[in-house]
Amino acid sequence: MHSTKNSSPRLRFPEFVDDWKLIRLGDLFNERIEFTRDDLPLHSLTIEAGVVPKSERYERSFLIRSTDDAYKVMHKDDFAFNPMNLRFGALARYKNSERILVSKYYNIFFCNENADPVFAENYLTSYNVIQYYNKMASGTLDEKKRVHYSDFVNFKLRYPQLREQQKIAAFLSAVDEKIAQITKRKALLLKYKKGVMQQIFTQKIRFKDDDGNNFPDWKHSRFDEVFLFLPTNSFSRKDLNHLEGEVKNIHYGDIHTKFRALLNTDAEEVPFINKEISLAKIPQSNYLRTADLVFADASEDYADIGKCVEIGRTNGEKILSGLHTLLARPRANKVAHVFGTYLMKTWSVRRQIMREAQGTKVLGISTGRLATIMLMLPSMAEQAKIADFISMLEKKIEIVSVQLEEIKAFKKSLLQQMFI
Repeated sequence: MHSTKNSSPRLRFPEFVDDWKLIRLGDLFNERIEFTRDDLPLHSLTIEAGVVPKSERYERSFLIRSTDDAYKVMHKDDFAFNPMNLRFGALARYKNSERILVSKYYNIFFCNENADPVFAENYLTSYNVIQYYNKMASGTLDEKKRVHYSDFVNFKLRYPQLREQQKIAAFLSAVDEKIAQITKRKALLLKYKKGVMQQIFTQKIRFKDDDGNNFPDWKHSRFDEVFLFLPTNSFSRKDLNHLEGEVKNIHYGDIHTKFRALLNTDAEEVPFINKEISLAKIPQSNYLRTADLVFADASEDYADIGKCVEIGRTNGEKILSGLHTLLARPRANKVAHVFGTYLMKTWSVRRQIMREAQGTKVLGISTGRLATIMLMLPSMAEQAKIADFISMLEKKIEIVSVQLEEIKAFKKSLLQQMFI
């Protein structure tokens, strides 16, 4: 960062031609040290989301080490950084008008007349600058390295004049506004989907057939009246690879962490069974089919126990269900494709699975216990309409998600070219 090799960024507004000058950060920012015990909203600093409110359940006494100076105060456009985590990007600007409280262990500073806060926020959290913090952090043990404020203010980085800062800031603010709009649109769609699913599965919303007539009443059925359980295998991670093979295998860990609820196995990274393992004794009926449900039978979290995926598009691939999984295949004319995905996410079903789970540290669900769960099912024709409707919503959400990722990638590319 000290180097004179790059004295101006690759991408600039045409009216600016002067090189960026090496400037001491202490000449751009002033420290704020303001303590209070006033009852103001308590916030914390996160790398992912910046300065965010603490949970209402958060116990304030955890941050209090002194009765005289329990918290620091932040004002609009103040910056906070965590000395222990600055090298990972733990620095953010507070954007609201209301004063807030943060841990006294954060360093708080604000821009003087030579610095624009929006530009500073983007610049001080850019990739190259974060790498510089990491290089300059002090401490013998890597996990205890930190950047003290006294060192931070003496860092010399190449910085543009105020007018160029403001021009860049205005442009980036417009990009951020677009990101905020798309983020809000996605959040509203997700909220709508959650609400409409709740109403559909409590039958507050009902569909009609193509002639406008009501569908038959929903009926209670036991899980094992709707699904047939089939054997799974015990292949663990050591038996799998991501490079080559003739048969793929779904591992329970991937259900928890990686796969979508509707799993298109030809599109997602499902591992192969190692070629040297013989599969000759496995009957063809055990290979997965479209609409099969594959459950993870173990978890350390009640909210995650019995999580499942439904098999979607396979493109003719051979796939098996592996270690710590349960395989449930829909019986004929009982569950429409894709409907099972949404049914298993309903609170009624999730609550029953959580009640049936057994264990202390690791919770488990068995086929015997899963078999007794009661399902409320509409006719196959209404199931298909429900699945189509929710799938349409998910496609809209996916389109917005792609737009959001694209504009975030666009901004990231801009920052790489607009900053040194």
